Amino acid sequence: MLNHIQPGDELDLDPMGTWRGTRHIFEKKAIWAIRAACAARRPLLIQGEPGCGKSQLARAVAQAMKWPFISTVIHHRSECTDLQWHFDAVARLGQAQLLSQPGVTVFSRNEGRSTTDDDGHIREVHSENEPPIREKRLAAEHFLAPGPLWWAVNWASARAQFRACDFGIQSQPPHVRHCLDKKLKEEAIQNLSDEPYAMHDRINPTGRVLLIDEIDKANADLPNGLLEVLDNGGFSIPYLSKGLVTPDKGRPLVIVTTNRERTLPPAFMRRCFVYTIKMDEDPEAFKSWLVARGRVHFGKYAHCHEEVLRECAHQLWKFRKEAISQGQGKPGQGEYLDLVRALMEIETDKEQQRKRLKDLVEFAFDKSQQVDL
Repeated sequence: MLNHIQPGDELDLDPMGTWRGTRHIFEKKAIWAIRAACAARRPLLIQGEPGCGKSQLARAVAQAMKWPFISTVIHHRSECTDLQWHFDAVARLGQAQLLSQPGVTVFSRNEGRSTTDDDGHIREVHSENEPPIREKRLAAEHFLAPGPLWWAVNWASARAQFRACDFGIQSQPPHVRHCLDKKLKEEAIQNLSDEPYAMHDRINPTGRVLLIDEIDKANADLPNGLLEVLDNGGFSIPYLSKGLVTPDKGRPLVIVTTNRERTLPPAFMRRCFVYTIKMDEDPEAFKSWLVARGRVHFGKYAHCHEEVLRECAHQLWKFRKEAISQGQGKPGQGEYLDLVRALMEIETDKEQQRKRLKDLVEFAFDKSQQVDL
């Protein structure tokens, strides 16, 4: 696992859905945390400040290993079953009402069809031993979409269910373009007009990376509900006759992130490996760490100047110390990169960037929530 990656290696990350292209640098602790969690077949819980690169690590691992990248962001209404499947009961009710209307002709993929009689009522066309089309079209499988955990646990089963879900709300399928070699990618792209998910049929991945982002946004029921999956590697589904999703031979790597807004249940924590991304408390080490990341992201541009990177890092340290002393939210790596990006977009000359820094720094780094007007 990541045996070809060494500490300090840099990787250009391709755009994936709403994720824009960027660069990632692998750190020694991160590499060993990933290796340990994968070897133990346990989730890796990554905790740290917002914007410190927790989510990006999961994406970088997926691209480095050429494994599908599956991601989901947790919010306060998220439930455990949302990660496993989504059953669209509203769509099923609507389809049932549609099938009960006179004059409706129903075409069912690979299932024959129905026509209407002289009175305008549905007359179903099917073989003697075949269930009625109305019954088949209202079968649960047509309204059941696989969730992120399903894709991670059993790729082939999730792919089959994804195709069987004709009417229900679909979740975003995994990102797989980075998994294909050049020839397969070109063939898949050519077939996208006829088959939107042709790429998913061209891979049988040995592993998958699942990112469960910001789990601390949910109440305790969600992480507690994951205990069955974490212990057994599978879960039950009440809507299918088979009723179970069991793990395949692939190796899913589950990465969970938290900003520590809430304390996670002890039972959940015991089942995770934990990697904490800490900011160095030594000012010079902290600034050097930031400058190194600025260099990774923007160093290929001629108008990325080392002096400007260092001055931005110095200003961030000052604002962090002030925020900590006042009990305010402190800026971090994300805000640092945002400021550098803004300076490079506005000015190209080094001295002009340094002057403009004085005008822009408070907009990027001042995170005061309560202001007297």
